[in-house]
Amino acid sequence: IFYLIINYMQGNKSNKMKIDVKDLHKQRAIKPVIVFFFAPGCGWCEKMKPEWDNFTVNTPINFSEVSSDEIHNYTPSPKEEVIRGFPTLRLYNKGKLVKEYDGDRSQKDILRFVNKYIKDKKAKKNNLMLIKAHKGNKISKKLLKKLKKQRKKTRRRQKKKSRST
Repeated sequence: IFYLIINYMQGNKSNKMKIDVKDLHKQRAIKPVIVFFFAPGCGWCEKMKPEWDNFTVNTPINFSEVSSDEIHNYTPSPKEEVIRGFPTLRLYNKGKLVKEYDGDRSQKDILRFVNKYIKDKKAKKNNLMLIKAHKGNKISKKLLKKLKKQRKKTRRRQKKKSRST
């Protein structure tokens, strides 16, 4: 019973983000989607399928699977080339093909590929600037530019000092 419950939960988690082939063209126009194109009976596809299944449990984005039997239901994006071989993984965003995956066929590498693409640019310590102002004060663009220039000059001086010591 315990084994069945775990499999049910894992299957339920992965199906939350799975997109049907018929809805794929609508969904990939809105958000990032990775698509697994495969052919039933293909040896390479069957070898990759367990890694793909593991990936779908942990994927941070929506995904879809398109069998060669269902390819007639698939609507390609503009200027998208036809699938030349199986298995093929393609990443889409805003209705366009972003990149066809060409890395190792492991769950770890596919996840790394997706995370690299969807990685948010976070503020870093050296990209932050503290500006203190009182309520009602307006900070102009000129002032901000001057502050940025001054900060760059200060950094240059610090680098020169560290090199000389």
